Amino acid sequence: MQAIIQRFDAAGCSSDELVRAGRRLANVLDHVHGFMSCVIVRAQGGGLATVTLFEEPAGVRAAQGLSGTSLVEHLPGLIGPAEVTTGEVVFQRGL
Repeated sequence: MQAIIQRFDAAGCSSDELVRAGRRLANVLDHVHGFMSCVIVRAQGGGLATVTLFEEPAGVRAAQGLSGTSLVEHLPGLIGPAEVTTGEVVFQRGL
């Protein structure tokens, strides 16, 4: 299993806006072979992160090449990702 993690420094978006943006993001990712899951996390300090899981590295590569796979593209007021990490999931329990 492979993951893309995007961290954003500032997230002045309402929960409703995040839910709508998450649904639009998931609709784009649904078309990527091997897409498994997308989670949006709002940090207590005001930051925001997405964790997207794929079955294989090819899914990560395909998602990175697609327009619409960043939360920034779905939330106009959000500043670009401060950090993007991709890699192999080495442990998971649940979900």
